[in-house]
Amino acid sequence: MKKLTTLKVVRLVLFTILVTGAGLSCEKPTTCTAVINVIDQTTKLPVSGCNVVLNSTVTNAVVSGNGYTNSSGSATFTFQLPAIFNVYCNNANPPKSGNGIIQLQVGQTVTQTIYVTP
Repeated sequence: MKKLTTLKVVRLVLFTILVTGAGLSCEKPTTCTAVINVIDQTTKLPVSGCNVVLNSTVTNAVVSGNGYTNSSGSATFTFQLPAIFNVYCNNANPPKSGNGIIQLQVGQTVTQTIYVTP
């Protein structure tokens, strides 16, 4: 009878450890952050106010991002899942543009520099 009780306690402890471990493993960060730095190819200076568009490389996907660079020439985007995006940068005045690609990783911040030219 004592063996059965000990066996039940051991099973309960193991079950508790497994459930607790499984619960903790699900709490990993899943947010993916993309930082796009836009640099003028000629002057090598950051470009502020540049329109930055991220479009998924998957056909018919509706995941995208749109924003403008800050005074440091950076635009930041946050997504819930990893993805690969085409990056398009367009500056209206003076007219400059550039493009690239960025691949987001789960729980990480990925930085991509895009050089724009007239």
